[in-house]
Amino acid sequence: MDKKIALFAVLWTAFAAAQMSCNPFASSHVAANVPDAKNFAEFLKRDLEAHFKKSLGREVAVSYEMLRLDATQSGVAYPKYYLWVRISGEGQLLGEGAARVAAIEKTHFEVTDFLSRTEIKKNRQIIKNVFPPELCDKIEREKI
Repeated sequence: MDKKIALFAVLWTAFAAAQMSCNPFASSHVAANVPDAKNFAEFLKRDLEAHFKKSLGREVAVSYEMLRLDATQSGVAYPKYYLWVRISGEGQLLGEGAARVAAIEKTHFEVTDFLSRTEIKKNRQIIKNVFPPELCDKIEREKI
């Protein structure tokens, strides 16, 4: 009898996970906020550069790497993307770090969090307050 209960628990967990990943509300919320594929990269680069230009007070160029390709959707919050960002100015690296950005109304992205490589190296626990566990592991393995 215990084997049947264990099997049921495993199957129910798999079913529940599948139902959550196919949540039509989450899918529609992502579709309502994420820019179209043809604009995605352009808008993301534009908005990252605007954010770091404002925070650093100078012209910058930004490159980024997606830490996860798909948006993360929680409740009614805007869909989030996780990136590793490199900020340059006048041909030199000014900084790099992990960023979380929100896709908003198909028109723009907002940087909600940025943790520099230096901050993360000083306190590795800080990333756990912002990033999902599997991305924390990836940041620590590949970026620090």
